[in-house]
Amino acid sequence: MTATYANRAYCFSLRGIYPGYSDDLWGITVSDSDIGYLAWGDPLSRRDIDGSIVPCASGGSLMFAPEICLPALRYMHEHFAQHIYGRYGFADSFNPQTLWVDPDVVGIDLGITLLSAENLRSGRIWQWFSARPMSAASPSRYFGRPEPLRARLRHVEAAVIPRRRSF
Repeated sequence: MTATYANRAYCFSLRGIYPGYSDDLWGITVSDSDIGYLAWGDPLSRRDIDGSIVPCASGGSLMFAPEICLPALRYMHEHFAQHIYGRYGFADSFNPQTLWVDPDVVGIDLGITLLSAENLRSGRIWQWFSARPMSAASPSRYFGRPEPLRARLRHVEAAVIPRRRSF
C-alpha cells in the first residue's frame, strides 16, 4: 500500500513538468513509451519520464489501495477510453498530452490488473494462493520471515472479503 501511495505522490510531484499528472491520473512503472522501453519511476532520475501513464501501475494495486486506484482507472476510462481502451482492456501505456498510445498488448501488465481486480472483488486470489503449502513456506525461505503468508494477510482479507451471513 505504501508503494502505491508513493507512486501517486511521485507522479503528482511531476505535475509542474507534466500537467497531465493529477490525483486521478497517475501511474508509472517499467513500460513502453513513445521513445522505447523505459524503467520509469527511479526516484534518483527523472530523465526518462516523458509524461506517459501506465494503467497497470494503478490497476495492479487495486487490492492494496482501491480508494486511489479505482478513481484513477475510472478517470482514464472516462477521459481517454476512445484512445486507450480496446479489446483487451487498457492500453499498456499512453501519453495524455500527446495522445500517443502503446500499440502492444503486454500480458503481464493486463494480468496483474485482472488479478488485482478479482482479488479486490472477491478476495479469492489471496485465498487460493495462501492455501498452498508452498506459499506458506516461501516468506521464511526467501525473506527470512517465519510468519506464514496466510497470517500476514489475515488483516487485509478481513478488510477486503465481505462476510456472508448464514440464514
